[in-house]
Amino acid sequence: MGSPKIIPCVIQNILNDVSRQVSGRCKPHVQAPVKSTSAAGQAIPQPLPDRRPLPAGAFDDQEALLQEEAATHYWYITNVINLFVFAPCQEETSNATSSSPGFKVPDGWSPLHMESYPPQGKQRVAIPAYAVLKSADGSQMAVIVRGTRTAAEWRADLSYAQVTDPSYPGLVSKGFLTSANALWPALQQLVQREVLQGGVSSVTIAGHSLGAAMATMLSYRAQVYLDQQLPAAGKPPLAVGALLFAAPNVGNNAFVAAFNSKVNARRIAYAYDLIPQVPCAPRMMACPGNMFETTKRGVSSWNYGKVGGQITFTPDAMPVQPEVWAKTDTANPCMMFPWAVATHVCSYTCFYSKFAAAGATADGRCKLWAVPGEQKAGPSSDYCIWYPYQKPEYPLRGKGSVLVIGSKPQDSSKPLEIIFNAPGLTGRK
Repeated sequence: MGSPKIIPCVIQNILNDVSRQVSGRCKPHVQAPVKSTSAAGQAIPQPLPDRRPLPAGAFDDQEALLQEEAATHYWYITNVINLFVFAPCQEETSNATSSSPGFKVPDGWSPLHMESYPPQGKQRVAIPAYAVLKSADGSQMAVIVRGTRTAAEWRADLSYAQVTDPSYPGLVSKGFLTSANALWPALQQLVQREVLQGGVSSVTIAGHSLGAAMATMLSYRAQVYLDQQLPAAGKPPLAVGALLFAAPNVGNNAFVAAFNSKVNARRIAYAYDLIPQVPCAPRMMACPGNMFETTKRGVSSWNYGKVGGQITFTPDAMPVQPEVWAKTDTANPCMMFPWAVATHVCSYTCFYSKFAAAGATADGRCKLWAVPGEQKAGPSSDYCIWYPYQKPEYPLRGKGSVLVIGSKPQDSSKPLEIIFNAPGLTGRK
């Protein structure tokens, strides 16, 4: 159990079961309101300043970058999570259209299209994978891509054997490639119509989790396509923006180098979120014998790399309950799902809410612990999903096995400690 080569495969076996879960319940009322101005009063979103080529790691001056861009980041992550919340509603209505009632379209924008992965599940229902929005002045096109919702999407997440494809340099994840190829044709048509033949001069593709992997691949493909087509259309160059929230790794170093040179991206990660660390870089071992495509004959591991333009935020930057967020460095296995939701979803909406107009933080899913005297009546956007917990119920420190995230020293008093620490994954008894 303690072998570094075994631990990821044990996790794979656990995820075999997780991947069989359904897509969730329809709760459109839990979508958060989206502010249209920043804390400084500027209209948002704005096109991302072109920062290509991306640095191989983090941006040199993250604070200055956030002061300039973070309110736009807020607008995108809020819309992405709203789409994630709304998506199962399409499964219940079986009516996936571009003007779906119930999706909270932000003020000043209109929906152009909703695109789904191929129909999945026993009912063969397609739920929206991304939504395309257009600004009222016709200059901006926003593509927002949600994270994992279905068993088929879990399989895509976890099928990380690498393959080649003429649309991408180097080697890329087979699961992500299959998903991106299913989504590209509709997006290509929209880019052709709205940019090459229309008046759109700014394209930003934003995604969270699986959606961030899709945004990575779709933004690269869109940039290549526009570089080829814009001169013939008599239009100036356009830098495709990409906001990659909690993005898993997509390909090897050859892909990363090409992406960093072409795409105007930001790779945004909460310090204690595991997903931006996987598939592990620089190597992810193959795990034969499970339901996912992680290996092929003669391959024992795959080389993965992280795209550049990194922005990392920590618990002390949270606008609400930073002392509670600091406790997310430790997770008790009995509370793994709430911990994962906090670190992988709510951390992003909470952190960025402080950069928007007054009131955004109240809808940023920031609260983890109950506030004395406050009654929480049903789902809302002020508490993180599956919360609140009562002090000191979460986390249970020192109560058996724990997961320690980051580079904390090992505590030998615990019966099992797994330390997740990029660039590798290490397990110790």
